[in-house]
Amino acid sequence: MSTRAALGLSLLLTFTLAHPAGAADKLSMQTLGARLAARPTGENAEALAEDVRAWFGKDRAGKNNVTNGANPKVEELETAWAIEAPGAKTAAVVTSDGKTLKVANPDKIGDKVAEKVTVKGTVDGDTLTIESVS
Repeated sequence: MSTRAALGLSLLLTFTLAHPAGAADKLSMQTLGARLAARPTGENAEALAEDVRAWFGKDRAGKNNVTNGANPKVEELETAWAIEAPGAKTAAVVTSDGKTLKVANPDKIGDKVAEKVTVKGTVDGDTLTIESVS
């Protein structure tokens, strides 16, 4: 009997070591914030994207939930949303009063993505043309 128990424990340990915890277990609001703050590029950005996809899971059809906009992740007072927009060609700015504007020249945003900044520019309808960002 003890041989079977030892064999079962051995197989369980082998399986656990061969299949470490998934990306969903690696992310939390705190780790997501830290990884985004590092402004990943290249392979690091791709790894973060894969971890976010895994964290938000899949729908019943097996598609990543971020493709259609997943339900938010909420931990105490922090919330994370994710949506994947392959081929997106425009950027958006959310103003302090909650209005969302399309950006005519997103290259002017530079490395200020996801930061609270002061933008100087002109608005025509729902489109912002940026002159400067500080």
